Amino acid sequence: MPKLAFPAGLSPGPLLDLMTDLHCLHALAGWPSVTDLAKQLSVGRSTIHQMFTRPLLPNRTVFFDVVELMAKQARRIDGDEWCDRLDARWRAAYDDERLAIDLREALRPPEAAPSDTGRREDPPARQDPGSPPTGGLLPDPARSRAVFIGTADFRDPRLPPLPGVAMGLQALHTAMTRPDLGSFPSAERVAVMIDPRSARPVLDAVRLACSAARDVLFLYLAGHGLLSSRGELLLATTETDADPGAVEYTALPYSTLRNLLANSPARRKVVVLDCCYSGRAIETTMGPLSGLSTMDSSAVILASTGPYSASFLDGPAGLPAMTGALVEILNEGVIEGPELLDLDTLHEEIRQRLALRGFPTPALHIQRRDITAAGNVALGRNPRYIPPDQA
Repeated sequence: MPKLAFPAGLSPGPLLDLMTDLHCLHALAGWPSVTDLAKQLSVGRSTIHQMFTRPLLPNRTVFFDVVELMAKQARRIDGDEWCDRLDARWRAAYDDERLAIDLREALRPPEAAPSDTGRREDPPARQDPGSPPTGGLLPDPARSRAVFIGTADFRDPRLPPLPGVAMGLQALHTAMTRPDLGSFPSAERVAVMIDPRSARPVLDAVRLACSAARDVLFLYLAGHGLLSSRGELLLATTETDADPGAVEYTALPYSTLRNLLANSPARRKVVVLDCCYSGRAIETTMGPLSGLSTMDSSAVILASTGPYSASFLDGPAGLPAMTGALVEILNEGVIEGPELLDLDTLHEEIRQRLALRGFPTPALHIQRRDITAAGNVALGRNPRYIPPDQA
């Protein structure tokens, strides 16, 4: 096919360099058509066309899917080298755009705040709860459940208090239950538990959600993560005794929660863990996500740290680092991002923000049973999204 139009009006800089290399790779790949690229990646033709022709930073997830596909199709080139090259180009353009936005915000006088009628201030109208979610990404309100659990205060002095955990849980709950942008607007289908005394009330709440959910089951856990003598992840409650001889029967083993999740009929299961050693939920001695999902469902775990790492509390607004970044993205949105903030988009955006702040980057593991559903769970609508016909 003929080459796609190059974006007009780009000034010299990182974005121009990015688009130049993108179009060069397109040529090396033999000018694959927009239709072919869209079909192979299961995305809309307009998404691919706009990525090549608009003078804007592309969405990272779609961009790199296209880059990797074209690198495989191109002959007589080092595909990995081109992927690394365009990765560096995208990061440079992203940093340049963020710097420009921060500068504009710093220079804007107080009276110049956006008016109530500004296009970006008007979020897309939420669907009728009785209708299927847009693109199947948002949870079906009537068939989904969410549980938010955080432990901030502890009886044992060896477990210091975590005030940021309580604030983070409330902030995330608020962001995800917003009527206009959130993914769980029905309060009766959301359970919130702060400072559970023991494992029993946690297990009761999770068990009820597991049995009721048919579409999305969302579980958020934050607090002190501990390790058993066998290296298994334990979640501290208010009454947990940190003594090595007592911790295993006074804390909540993550494996018990995993067993409840495995028996849930929910089609998609999402676990967000913001605690020390949360990577153990992914890298267990039995293998990644062993026993987590049934054959007809998909499972996702987003862990704040690796299996041997501590978590960090001094994130945005004093919240745990990963939770703070997640709340920030849900509330502020992603520039030139998709309409719905799915887990792949959120993970990449969290990773970038934490890396810029010097924090460890979170791990995301997706177990795919249904390729159309796995990983593609949206936790909210993107408040910065602009429909193509309004851009």
